[in-house]
Amino acid sequence: MGRLVRFLAGGLVAVAVLATGACGSDEPSGPDTGSLDVILTMEGVDVDPNGGTLILNGDVAGSLITDVRFRMEGVEAGIHVIEVTGIQANCTSIGGNARNITVRAGQRAEEQFSFLCESTGGKDPGDGGGPVD
Repeated sequence: MGRLVRFLAGGLVAVAVLATGACGSDEPSGPDTGSLDVILTMEGVDVDPNGGTLILNGDVAGSLITDVRFRMEGVEAGIHVIEVTGIQANCTSIGGNARNITVRAGQRAEEQFSFLCESTGGKDPGDGGGPVD
């Protein structure tokens, strides 16, 4: 029983020292979120007039309009997967349409997605089929 008491007493001392060291400052620890800016660019012929959809960690985050900055505030600090979907079939991503991005607390991260679009030859680029309406 004497050993158990010494272990607990030592453990309590260690916890007290750690807690004092962690709380030694009256300054706030700062935000645990940051922001994320995403820009969609398209070049070429028959660019997608509807833009695309931004996916953040598997969930829809919003709609992207070509050449307009999309900003998300309050993004948890850490590594996130962002993806652009819903771009018409005649447009090819330059650099991939899914990426990892690191958001740092109190800072803004930025990523640009670029697409190169080819002529559809008058066909509907969405399904590769009939004429454009």
